[in-house]
Amino acid sequence: MSSAVPSHGSPARTVLVTGSSSGIGQATAIELDRLGFRVFAGVRRQSDADRLKAMSSAQLTPVILDVAQQSSVDAAMALVAKEVAPSGLWGLVNVAGIADFGPAETISADRLLEIFQVNFFGALRVTQAAIPLMRRKGGRIVNVGSVGAHTTIPFGVSICSSKHALESLTSALRMELAPWNIDVIAVDPSSIATSAADRMIDQAERTMTDTFSATDREHYEDALRLMATSMHAQEMSGLPPQGVAEVIAKALTRQRPRTRYPVGPKAGTLVRLSGILPDRLFDRMKMRMLGIRMSTPPEG
Repeated sequence: MSSAVPSHGSPARTVLVTGSSSGIGQATAIELDRLGFRVFAGVRRQSDADRLKAMSSAQLTPVILDVAQQSSVDAAMALVAKEVAPSGLWGLVNVAGIADFGPAETISADRLLEIFQVNFFGALRVTQAAIPLMRRKGGRIVNVGSVGAHTTIPFGVSICSSKHALESLTSALRMELAPWNIDVIAVDPSSIATSAADRMIDQAERTMTDTFSATDREHYEDALRLMATSMHAQEMSGLPPQGVAEVIAKALTRQRPRTRYPVGPKAGTLVRLSGILPDRLFDRMKMRMLGIRMSTPPEG
């Protein structure tokens, strides 16, 4: 059963968007505000809140929210709960996310845990806090994942593994929350021209400078640099964040939304191919797409 879309202007059209300081989150908060939703926009700093207020209507309310910290989530959700009582929260959009790019062999477990704290556990914390506010009247949860949740790319273990975990959470919630008329929807972007994508080459260079040994450089430096350069070009020629925001708005406003929305160049094709092609053939295709040619080590 699909949750009913409230009429325009109804107090039930209240939505919380995480990760609204920049990129997809910011574009989504502004787009939903434009469409007449009452938006609570989670941001990390007061300067982000001030900038967002200048870009939106008086109906949008920035909320300081660090999804990696339970105390911050509790404080933000207490504020939202007070503001939306007694109608409750109708929508939640989990956007907040971070990533590094580098070999699985060299990434530290501590850094990977930091990434999971935002991309997976952050979404889990906020969702768990939001469900009681949504259960009485139903609503919609949109989790912004990645095409990488369905097809892992080389040097992308941090974002792909964390988004794969988020995909699993989305599927579980979709089934478990159905009795309360709460739809749970995945939006999976690919090639989106965000500020994070623009920093991809610099991030890869810092990874090599700060974490690579001489042996790591011999093994991975050329391939990682090629991958970062190719990915940067693809991302920056992709959709602007506004394009993803419009798809998220569609997921929130359609009477019967789909369960999953791939968005961006080749997103749908990559997801479909991941379930059709043999693994090694698809591996080679992805390597070619990223401009990577991994050399075979000499014998002996």
